[in-house]
Amino acid sequence: MEVGIPGIENYFMTAKTEHGGLGIDATTAGSVVGTYWFLMFVGRFVGGALGAKFSSKAMLSFVASLGLCFCAFGHILTY
Repeated sequence: MEVGIPGIENYFMTAKTEHGGLGIDATTAGSVVGTYWFLMFVGRFVGGALGAKFSSKAMLSFVASLGLCFCAFGHILTY
């Protein structure tokens, strides 16, 4: 996940629209991928800091529940 998503994401965003891509210029696509990596970096540090205070079971349960809420919200918005 960590390497696959930004690698494919860059190709997808810079591919021409007639080939199924987004047709975004390479500078913008690189900024999006760089932001992804930066937020992964921040998430690791935040997770590490919170891991010292909360159990891994509580952290995983919270994030999984939050993910389900985001998925349900996204599903509702599509209709």
